[in-house]
Amino acid sequence: MKYYKIENERFVGFYSNDMHEITDDMIEISDEKWSSLLEEKGEIKYKNGELINYTSTRDDNIADGIITLDTEKEKARDHRLTHFQALDLYDKAVLRGDIQETLDMKSQRDIYRQQWLDLPSTYTDITIPIEQSYPIMPNFIEYFA
Repeated sequence: MKYYKIENERFVGFYSNDMHEITDDMIEISDEKWSSLLEEKGEIKYKNGELINYTSTRDDNIADGIITLDTEKEKARDHRLTHFQALDLYDKAVLRGDIQETLDMKSQRDIYRQQWLDLPSTYTDITIPIEQSYPIMPNFIEYFA
């Protein structure tokens, strides 16, 4: 037989009497319901007295504090590192003379770098995923990404 446990109105986990010690606070669940919950995609939640599969939305994650301005900005900073590595490789190729950089290319590179540096301080609308604000890499730098 299968069981599940709820603490503070939250689903804790599944338990089986052949593998766990079953306590009085565990609730019996049919094998069919248990299987269907595990087969479906999503998070298992306890809502209105029953277990359901739930796929959270961005708004849900914001409301639950999973997505915050700080987490979005940190995600951008982490992603920025990979782009700066490509910029560094590009800069080294220019310094070695492997690439003849034009003034337009230099200007695009500098703007691109500055957009990445400014992004964490200019991002304020958490309802818009920060990825939509990522600067577009100039095509002459893409080779180094």
